[in-house]
Amino acid sequence: MTSTPPNQFPLIAGQNAGIRVRCTPQAKPVYDNLLRLSKSGNYWAQLIVNGIQGLKSGRLHVNNVFVKKETVTQGEFILVLPGCVATFEKMNTGEFKLIHMTADESYFSLQKKGQRPGLHFARKEVDTWSTKFVENGKITKETNTVVAVTDRRGNVPEVVADAAEPFVLGTPVSSDPLVIKKNEFHMHYTPGKVSIGGWRNLRQAMHADNDAGLHESAILLARAMYEARDTDNVRWIAEHGGSGVLIQAMKILATQGIKLEKHIVFFNHPTTLKTQIAPLAKQLRLKPLRNLSNSNPLSPSEMVGGLFYGTAGYYNAYKRLRHEEDYSKWKFIGDFAKETSKIKSASAPITTIAATVALGMTSGFGSVPALIAFSTAALSTAYKAGPPLVEVMFPRLYYKIKGKF
Repeated sequence: MTSTPPNQFPLIAGQNAGIRVRCTPQAKPVYDNLLRLSKSGNYWAQLIVNGIQGLKSGRLHVNNVFVKKETVTQGEFILVLPGCVATFEKMNTGEFKLIHMTADESYFSLQKKGQRPGLHFARKEVDTWSTKFVENGKITKETNTVVAVTDRRGNVPEVVADAAEPFVLGTPVSSDPLVIKKNEFHMHYTPGKVSIGGWRNLRQAMHADNDAGLHESAILLARAMYEARDTDNVRWIAEHGGSGVLIQAMKILATQGIKLEKHIVFFNHPTTLKTQIAPLAKQLRLKPLRNLSNSNPLSPSEMVGGLFYGTAGYYNAYKRLRHEEDYSKWKFIGDFAKETSKIKSASAPITTIAATVALGMTSGFGSVPALIAFSTAALSTAYKAGPPLVEVMFPRLYYKIKGKF
């Protein structure tokens, strides 16, 4: 590809020393407006400007891990940032030319309204959750901070926080009342009404690490994780489809060679492939945990992530035995037995539950008392059948009860 002489295009204003990016007349007005917004304190615009200025020596600087790079031709590539797409050409001089750029200038305000992904701070007062958008995208520098990576549950952050609460605060890594505040957590929020992964999105469930529909949210999460790398005991907890966003963010960081030795990840009821968790956790040097996830083999939405009927648990144990020095054969035997026990105990009473539900449906409830009686009977049957079935039939109730003990 023949490169355009650099003196035909002006240098981008405000760039860092040693970084040379030139701009075409078509792209310059968009960039100049973003530069103006960034100087006025618009954090989203600052992300974009810093990302573009992060071009150095033909690669992205490590501080801009939230940028996704896609190659178009040998000489051109695209930077995909939240709310912005920029096309560049690497010139023979070693400089870069910004050829084309589109940006949604309303992105920052849409984040505040909960219509775009972003970090929020959720707090519960009495029985009501309130959320506040974190404009700089950074968690507080407090030890033992819990960050929920939530599934798509609508476009109202308060509703998402309420729905996610039992699955976030009911995990083994967030259950210590001495260090975890039960009435608040940070929340990486992804808007949308269709859950991530599961049966309805099989391709996304199996390939969440590079799913284009999760790029925007994963890039923002990756940057938040990078910014918090020096904070002790940050607990990133993905609930249900939030697993896809966290997996992709972990992959972005791992590809850049980032290490998060002070952090913990946990996946509660993931609806995307679980076999990617342990290898990425090892690459990031996350704090070692005996269990990195919790799944229910009877949940249809979780069966996909578990390689159908829980076999991912066996696969994970095998991979950890092969590649983790501190994962002994005794731990492998224990985890293998645990997976077998979980599947066996969950499978046996399915017919009993089915019969109970069928009886209630065919008899017709007729009245409120009858409905209550049926619900009580179903719940009782589920408890007798074992915890796995309670989680499937009454997940929120299960975790709320569990959280009280």
